[in-house]
Amino acid sequence: MRRLDRMSVEEIQTELRGLSPERRAEVIAYAVHLNNQSDSAAAQKIRERMDDQDEGNWLTIEEFEARLDQS
Repeated sequence: MRRLDRMSVEEIQTELRGLSPERRAEVIAYAVHLNNQSDSAAAQKIRERMDDQDEGNWLTIEEFEARLDQS
């Protein structure tokens, strides 16, 4: 793969289309991570959620997926 800083958006999109769904999910997660790093409020909210020890605030996988389907 070529260096991303020398690629056009179209070229990056073409490369992403060639990835497996698992690898695309990794890229998406990383892009979200980068966005959250530059947004201090979002980063703080994520830290708070990750540190939450109250199981009453946790979701099962099924609950999480159901919420995703609603949006």
